[in-house]
Amino acid sequence: MENVMTDEKKKTPQLRLDALLNQREVAQLTRLSKGSLYRLMQAGVFPRPVRLSVNRVAWRTRDVIAWINSLPEADGGSSQLAESGGKHVG
Repeated sequence: MENVMTDEKKKTPQLRLDALLNQREVAQLTRLSKGSLYRLMQAGVFPRPVRLSVNRVAWRTRDVIAWINSLPEADGGSSQLAESGGKHVG
């Protein structure tokens, strides 16, 4: 039984709020594409990254988690899809 719990802990990475995330990690965490991330940043609704070097940026984990926690809960999404002919509304 102990091995199962150890294996389970390995599957669930712990996020440190003071850690930095690269673009791939942010995309995995949010389930957004790179293009969607940058569109949301341009619109001012997604946290901007911090510059680590000339060619490298990263996002603060706490900023990304705060953005996720600020999202409204889904309500009746299927009816919105039906009304829009199957296209995402929002």
